[in-house]
Amino acid sequence: MRRIRWVALALLSFLVTLLGASIGNLNLDNAALSAVAAYPPTMNQQPLSAPLLIAQSNSCGSPTISKPTKGIDTNGAVFHVFYDFTRGIERVNPAACGREYWIPLEKNNPNYGLLFVYLIDGQKNRVSATLYVETTNGDLLVWNGNPSNSQLRRTQSQKDGTQVVIQGNQSIVLGTNTQRGVRQTATTNQIPNANNTLQPQTNSSSSPIDLTQSQNIVPSSLTTSQTLVNLGVVGSGTAASCTEAALDTALASGANITFNCGTTGLTIKLTKERVIARNTVIDGGNLITLSGGGKNRLFYTQSQVELTLKNLTIADGFTTDLGGGIFSGYQGKLTVSNCNFKNNISTKTGSFDGGGAIYSKSESTVTIDKSTFSGNKAANGGAINTVLSDLTIANSTFTNNQSVGSGTGGGGGAIFNDGAKGDRGIIKVSRSTFTNNAAVMQGGAIFTQLYNSNTMNVDQSTFSGNRVTGTGNQGFGGGIFHISDKKLKSLFTVTNTTFASNTASNQGGGLWTGNSAPVNISNSTFSGNQAKSADGTNGLGGGIMRTSGKMNLTNVTIANNYAGFQGGGIVGNTDVTLKNVIIANNKANNGGKGWNIRNNCFDTMTNGGNNLQYPAKNQSDANDRDCTASIKTADPKLGTLANNGGLTQTLPLLTGSAAINTGNNTTCPVTDQRGIKRPQQVTCDIGAYEVN
Repeated sequence: MRRIRWVALALLSFLVTLLGASIGNLNLDNAALSAVAAYPPTMNQQPLSAPLLIAQSNSCGSPTISKPTKGIDTNGAVFHVFYDFTRGIERVNPAACGREYWIPLEKNNPNYGLLFVYLIDGQKNRVSATLYVETTNGDLLVWNGNPSNSQLRRTQSQKDGTQVVIQGNQSIVLGTNTQRGVRQTATTNQIPNANNTLQPQTNSSSSPIDLTQSQNIVPSSLTTSQTLVNLGVVGSGTAASCTEAALDTALASGANITFNCGTTGLTIKLTKERVIARNTVIDGGNLITLSGGGKNRLFYTQSQVELTLKNLTIADGFTTDLGGGIFSGYQGKLTVSNCNFKNNISTKTGSFDGGGAIYSKSESTVTIDKSTFSGNKAANGGAINTVLSDLTIANSTFTNNQSVGSGTGGGGGAIFNDGAKGDRGIIKVSRSTFTNNAAVMQGGAIFTQLYNSNTMNVDQSTFSGNRVTGTGNQGFGGGIFHISDKKLKSLFTVTNTTFASNTASNQGGGLWTGNSAPVNISNSTFSGNQAKSADGTNGLGGGIMRTSGKMNLTNVTIANNYAGFQGGGIVGNTDVTLKNVIIANNKANNGGKGWNIRNNCFDTMTNGGNNLQYPAKNQSDANDRDCTASIKTADPKLGTLANNGGLTQTLPLLTGSAAINTGNNTTCPVTDQRGIKRPQQVTCDIGAYEVN
């Protein structure tokens, strides 16, 4: 839903700009038409019968085009390139100098085609990067000549299979081993030959571009497939030798950064963010803290760059932009192992902005393992904010992170995720703990939205004491808030996980799902969660709030939850199917009216067999509901929530429990929430716990 709104707004802006520009130049000259004929689309592309032309005004007095092109850098050379618009609608400068023509070449894919540029002086496709640059959000500005300018977005590599025509007489198709997207010197323009090696080509431009001052360029000798062997060592054995300048020297000399600062912990304060433009590994050896001093972000990675952080603390980062600690660029790869992120802040307040510790731009991969995030803060994603990127989190802890955004948008006290990478992208959270994180809007711990065939898996994790506090149309999902794009292809799965003592000021104390999102939950426990307003009279779904979409619950225990109005245990209807489920001892305040109805369940759900509720519904009030038709009513005799083995706390079945040996062996999972084999006797037990 958010993604569609973004594209729609961008498209509207784009069309308004075009309408405002001169339309007297919409004719395409013979040279451009000849180029289309001479360089037909590549394999599997269907040409349009009539090219669509987009033109710009040529009334500007400067001999530069509106923006530098992406792809292989031109250095002033003449070239035509299949231009990649898959990252969204590009912004167009209404005061563009010269004319730009966009010619889509595929009938079913408007994102690929030819870009032609004709300048006032008649030269084609000449780019002056020293005059105009494109910022990270697509805006244009006059470059101040500073190669470390954090706003610069460097050349983007084209995707494999892209046809590039250079100088009007050569055509190659980029392959997986091709070096591309690298800025060259002012005097040569290297291009891949048939063997995918680089050859110098004479620059025919009468106005060469001086790029020799750029220090943040990925060297052509270093590709993503190469092993990082060159070392940059910070320090010479003492704490005094480990300075900010020493870090700069190490970053300049090597791609594998280590520290030689003595045997005790040390904090190195960085007075400005570092731009990472090549694949880099930084290993703190469990001794080093890099601090932004509450004044600046620590690291900004260029597009398609891999950054690996190990055994390091990232603290007190600050930015008015995205990612208080780390900004990971488009198509980047960020790997974090055994690191601590604390007290990092992003103050950008847009509907989807944030990432107190980490922000990842689209089409990227973020992997977190054995790490902690505490006290980080942002509008959305107090700790982590990822957009259309794969995210894997394992063996990690998130504590006291905050999403402070209170307008429209998302939330996510610890994590905000707006879609995974590509059609089949994956979000994974395993063996991790989320405690006392907070949001105003949605998702006290996690906000997530999936698209297409994205999947999200939460396994062997704990959500406790998280809260979402907003009022009105806010305050949903004390633990997790989840939605999908209504295509019914995505899937959200929760296994072997506990939601305990989370609070929502409106709906879904433990979990909120909606927007037709398909959800499967098994071997999980919902205990002591609350959905209640400040006065205790409103609130739906103390344990689970499901507003739409198919949900399957298998061997789940929902007990001791509370709602200010109704559905103390769960809100759902016949789209929710229960198998071997315990729903017991939940309470609904009924707005303080004393009705004593819908304590366990808001409405009747589908009976998949062998379910148990306790106590029985209020037989004297027709407005009360059994959780399913023909459900068994008996006391499961649950113990207190505790560590009974495994990675998560569970509610044990005490002697005499009606849930013991009354499940269905064909539908029970092979183990319980703790990993204990089912069944322990002849028949498996109902709920998340198997008596052993």
